[in-house]
Amino acid sequence: MNEPIGMLYTNDDKTNYLFTEPECEMSKPPECINPNHVDYLVPRTDEEKRKHNQDLPMSFFQIKEGDIEAGKQWYQNKFPKLSDEFAYLLSRYNWGDLKYATKKSIRNNAKKVKKKTGGKRDIVEGMVINHEPILVKF
Repeated sequence: MNEPIGMLYTNDDKTNYLFTEPECEMSKPPECINPNHVDYLVPRTDEEKRKHNQDLPMSFFQIKEGDIEAGKQWYQNKFPKLSDEFAYLLSRYNWGDLKYATKKSIRNNAKKVKKKTGGKRDIVEGMVINHEPILVKF
């Protein structure tokens, strides 16, 4: 090993470094990564370990409360195979109105909707129910 030309000492032993001249010439300079493309994981506390089964990235915590569209975009970037509807639902759960929803509040909201509509349920958009008989030939 060559003689050190610089040293960096800190309180944490993991971040102490010795800088030396390279032993061989490099054919090309090392590739630099843009810091905006790095998403560090934030370690969980003991309380958070009960809620989440893995550490979450910093980009997850940078999304503001109530910004459902940014949350949906985050889920779609992180998990490309996730459908738009499911990403929207997950973002509502983490950053939107479903974050504080309980079983009781959802049940009460369903009762309110049922009371307002007179027990009639709305058909999902794009869904058509055909009441004609279907003939299947084998």
